[in-house]
Amino acid sequence: MYTAKNYFIIYIDLLGAKNAIKQDNDDHFLNTIHSLYEKALTVLNGVTSTPGFEGCKTKIFSDNIIIAIPSDFTQLNDHHPVITLNRVQTVATSFQREFLKENILLRGGVTYGKLYIDNIFVWGTALIAAYELEDKISIYPRIIVDKSILPKELFSVPNNNTLCSLYQIRQDFDGEYFFDYLNFPKDKNVCELINRSLKCTTKKMEVENNKNILQKYAWHKNYLSDCLKKIEQS
Repeated sequence: MYTAKNYFIIYIDLLGAKNAIKQDNDDHFLNTIHSLYEKALTVLNGVTSTPGFEGCKTKIFSDNIIIAIPSDFTQLNDHHPVITLNRVQTVATSFQREFLKENILLRGGVTYGKLYIDNIFVWGTALIAAYELEDKISIYPRIIVDKSILPKELFSVPNNNTLCSLYQIRQDFDGEYFFDYLNFPKDKNVCELINRSLKCTTKKMEVENNKNILQKYAWHKNYLSDCLKKIEQS
């Protein structure tokens, strides 16, 4: 009998992919995305080869990615919320950075709950919850974390930058928490990536007329600019 188990779920959507697919007459985007998926999965395999990631599973369908990391909060000596959240963050930010290198922005949601996943299909309440986070709440190019899985002490101390830094997350203007995937001031590669993306985003905003897309670009540009400020202050 098939049974659902407890997983951390990362549900990711490639922003702008649907329009790119429609306009991809020469298969350039197809090959770019395929190559990116290969690179991202290579990075993921490197991350998940470490202890604690046993049983991690990935599903990719067109411009959607599902990453499931088995976890059980009841286990002793492991899977403490700090450890598990950092594991999820490591996986999510690896994907975000790889795709940003090709100027592709990701949006997503992270939650925890029951899931069944095999080579045929994915099923469970956690999948629905993660999808709804991505589709209805995230809005901007960010991967947000379900507040129900965040440590309670994060909410008891307002503007607790120390705790946010520990979990590599940031609270946004709307109260949502997202993975702070570019806030690494001493990493030269990340700094270069920020500068390249800032130039690219600025150029895209100059020619874009769609208000919804401009809104997403504006959020991303503000995030990049804030990361640069922290680099200058470090």
